[in-house]
Amino acid sequence: MLDTLTHRGPDDSGIWSDDGIALGNCRLAILDLSPTGHQPMVNTTINGVPIEGALTFNGEIFNHQELRQRFEGLIEWRGTSDTETVLALLSVENPVWTCQRLRGMFAFAHWDGQRLTIARDRLGIKPCFYARTPEGTWLVASEVRALRAVAKFDLDWVSLAAYLRLGYIPSPRTAYVGVHELPPGCVGIIENDAITLTPYWQLGDRPLRWEVSGDESGGLHYQQNPEWRTPDLGIRFEDAVRSHLQSDVPVALFAGGGTDSRAIAKTAADLDHPLTGFHVVGDARDYENAGRIVTDGHLGKLIVDPVAPTLWEGPPKEDLDQFIAAMDQPSIDGVNTWYATRLAKRSGFKVVLSGLGGDELFAGYKTFRTVRYIRMLQRVVSERYADLWPGRLPDALKEPRTLKTAYAAARGLFSQAESIALTRGTLQDACRSLDLNDLLPDAADMRRMELSAYLRSQLLRDCDVFSMAHGVEVRPVFLDHPFVEAALAQPLTRREFCRALGLPAPGRKRGFTLPIGEWLTNGVWYPDLAALQGDLAECPAISLNGILQLDRAHWSRRWALLVLAQWLKGVNV
Repeated sequence: MLDTLTHRGPDDSGIWSDDGIALGNCRLAILDLSPTGHQPMVNTTINGVPIEGALTFNGEIFNHQELRQRFEGLIEWRGTSDTETVLALLSVENPVWTCQRLRGMFAFAHWDGQRLTIARDRLGIKPCFYARTPEGTWLVASEVRALRAVAKFDLDWVSLAAYLRLGYIPSPRTAYVGVHELPPGCVGIIENDAITLTPYWQLGDRPLRWEVSGDESGGLHYQQNPEWRTPDLGIRFEDAVRSHLQSDVPVALFAGGGTDSRAIAKTAADLDHPLTGFHVVGDARDYENAGRIVTDGHLGKLIVDPVAPTLWEGPPKEDLDQFIAAMDQPSIDGVNTWYATRLAKRSGFKVVLSGLGGDELFAGYKTFRTVRYIRMLQRVVSERYADLWPGRLPDALKEPRTLKTAYAAARGLFSQAESIALTRGTLQDACRSLDLNDLLPDAADMRRMELSAYLRSQLLRDCDVFSMAHGVEVRPVFLDHPFVEAALAQPLTRREFCRALGLPAPGRKRGFTLPIGEWLTNGVWYPDLAALQGDLAECPAISLNGILQLDRAHWSRRWALLVLAQWLKGVNV
């Protein structure tokens, strides 16, 4: 298992085993680069009493120094890593209590001599997958490929049908039967033949209330407070940026040029920590926008796509092959992350800040407007006329008319009828029976729907797997959970958020725009559409009819079918 994950942690590795249990870790050293940060971390001594336990940990705890104060005079710390802090907490407190005190992005597995505890951060930034083999062995890993290295799992065709409808596999499902994703904000206790899941945080209708107070050093401390006080979002965002700058290695920024990356860059500069920015462009016109980021975004330095040939001339076909090989589960997203983190790695960085989450919190996507329009249609259009509407709208205008069906029509990829026509065999049967109402999360509004569906199951999952393919950790500043709770408790528009930070009014949304559609058929990755269609014809799950329809399809649909076909080929289907 560990050999399949060396790309995630190239700095160190270790294995610890005891009777019937083994933990392993491939380490990306960011806090405490010395050997005292080696993992798995074993045992601790508190007040002179040795306590057995072993921990393998992935992520960062931004308040771990504050948490260490609980053990003042009781522990002689071996090093300065957050892993040692978490191990100490788990040695004296239950895991739910511990996770409620952690502020950061994390997933871990802890053995206390009797049971295995697994846990994951509140928003699902760090991944955790688990499965139980027919022989009764429990497996846990950061990527599904590690589980598949030691056990065989059948493909889950319903999950692949959901991929065609949404462009991703919705959590907690995976591409394999019997392999599950641990829900965010959840603790799992594996004991004997069962796993018990206990949530310690939920993205519910009423966010937790937090009181914020300062100290002489300029840091902020949070504690739960039943008396809600209107948050100062600017102060909280500044504290989120400050906390995410903690590192024993240099920290950079994905500088897409939009509001979110500008907010991070400006705040970091105000904290006397100007960042190096990375910008990946897909055509020459993007260079002008990228150049403005240095002054508009207060960056110390900007690195823009230095590889040759430049991306608009077209990357080699080997890039496509490497990207598909890095893909743990099929998704139409992640190419920009793969290129941007490769650029960061080649430039000597392994920690990069990101603006992921800003669009979800401040209604930055056009999906918010589209869903409002579809919800209006659901109220006024008779179901008998549903099939007269184009694209995915018929799925939303039939019963049940819910936020979920409206969201799937706005955010989705293929309609149910289209997915059936595109496929054959077992996958086609799954497309016929699929009901997205059973797979999409329950959410009170669009912010929470985007956070718990698109962000969780696609953006964060892809961001992790494609950044860690290059051994780079991405830290989404906007998903600092006290900031998320404050933003949801007092919903603001993007314009209001900019005003709170003293930023100019938001302009056109910008990001890493790559011309994948051109790469597919203009001689970069394939000579022409016929060559792409010929490659797809080898896939046993895609119908000939679907392949012939590609000459009229948007590039994103061609890309989705290519990803599915190449991924299935990679898993020997």
